[in-house]
This record gives sequence, C-alpha cells and structure tokens, in this order.
Amino acid sequence: MKTAAKQKESHSVRKQVWEYLEKGLKFEQEGQVGKALETYARAEDLDPNFAPVHVRIGNLLLQQEKYDQALDYLLTAKNLDPDSEEVGILLGRLYLAVERHEEAFSELKAVLNRNHENFAAHHCLANVLSNLGKPMEALQEYQKALNNSSSFFKEWIYLERGNLFKKHSLLEDALREYKTALKHNPLNPHARSQLADCYEKQGKGEEAVKHFKVLFKISREEQWKREIERLEKGQN
Repeated sequence: MKTAAKQKESHSVRKQVWEYLEKGLKFEQEGQVGKALETYARAEDLDPNFAPVHVRIGNLLLQQEKYDQALDYLLTAKNLDPDSEEVGILLGRLYLAVERHEEAFSELKAVLNRNHENFAAHHCLANVLSNLGKPMEALQEYQKALNNSSSFFKEWIYLERGNLFKKHSLLEDALREYKTALKHNPLNPHARSQLADCYEKQGKGEEAVKHFKVLFKISREEQWKREIERLEKGQN
C-alpha cells in the first residue's frame, strides 16, 4: 500500500512539474523571461532530478547569454540524461558561443553518432568547423543539414553558406547562396543585404542599389535609405 501511495504521489508531482514547464514555456513565448524562470524554478523545487527542467532553464539562460549559469544547468541535465540529443546540441551551441570549439565539436559529434540525421547538430557543427578554419568540412555539414531540414530552416542555412563563401572572398558562390535563400523567403533582410554587399564588392553598384531599394520598401528603415544615397552619390 505504501508503494502504491508513493507512486501516486510521484505521479502527482511529475504532473505538477509538467504544468509548470508548460506555463513557463508560455511565458517564454510572450517574452516574459523573468516569469518563465520563476516558473521553471518552482518546477525545479518540486523535482530537482528531472532533466527537462534543467534543459528549459539552461536553454533560456543560454538565450540570455548567461553562459556560466546555463552551463551549470545543462551539465546537470546531461548527468541526468546522458543520451539527450537536445542537451548535446545546446551544449554545442553554448561552447561555440564562448569559443570552446573543441568541446563544441565533441558534444555535436556525440549527438550525430547517435542520430546522423539530426539537422540541428549538423548545422551547429558546420558553424563550429567554420570557426575552426575548416571551410570545406563546414560546407559538408551545411549540406547534411540541408538534406535533413524543413523548408523554413533552409533559407538560414543557405544564408550561412553564403556568409562562409563571402568570408573567403568567393563572391560568386556567395551570391548563389544568397539568391537561393531569397527563393525560399524573398523577405529575408539578411540575405538581401548580404547580396547587395556582394554586388558592391564586385563593383556592381547599380545591382546593389536595386536590393537596398527593396529593403527600404519592405522595412522603411533609414539605414537602407542611407546606403542607397551613398551608392548613388558614388555613381555620379
């Protein structure tokens, strides 16, 4: 009877923890970070050995760039659930952010050893390899990410591939990637501004102006108007 009672109590606690996690996620989505953290803290108080609680807190702290605190929670989550792909990816992103590239590489490779189709791990690993000065290996990982991602993420992967080519002054390759990103989403301001910048670097000011005009038309932001005026002044 005692065992049954304990099981019932444990089930009740876990149910309450999930309710806190769902409530905290709603606060996150509304941009109420403080309330989200307070709600997750209540979940942690109820069940400090439940890995998803530490994942939620660690992820939110990572988004806030509170890397030391985030690392503590994510390492706790890893100890509680060593095979979690989500934890491995979050640790990879954190280590990448603080330039601990070898540790990021190790975490992401471990995820891919368990699931070679995890596009998020391929994507993050590509960024790590790019920072390690291995562009060809990075491009291979970006391609694997493309092969396993949804259409929504493809535009961002093409954008990052373009940035990699641009970094190495391969402007024609960069242009191709930015144009492909815009095929997926013509309103992506990052792809279009990088496209304009590539055209300017190639000495094609008129092409650059066309894209800055599109950006200004979409957003009405003054920065694009200034770019247009600067380029048009240079052409006269």
